[in-house]
Amino acid sequence: MADDTLLSVRSYNSRGFNKDKAQFVTNLMSHYDVLLLQEHWLSDGQLSQLSLNANNISYLGVSGFDNNNNNNTHDNAYTL
Repeated sequence: MADDTLLSVRSYNSRGFNKDKAQFVTNLMSHYDVLLLQEHWLSDGQLSQLSLNANNISYLGVSGFDNNNNNNTHDNAYTL
């Protein structure tokens, strides 16, 4: 028998990540099953900020920043 449960997905280009946007993203996460967050500009060491204000979420993050030089981005393109 088919499951009639719907999966809700939202994409959001945050153009940076600060306290106000963190609250907005937390609100989005509470309303959707999957949130695709682009342009957060967080480094690998900052990606854990995505889960600070939310309970019971899992996240996968990729940073385009080179940890050895904060002003350079990786030449790689990532697709999630």
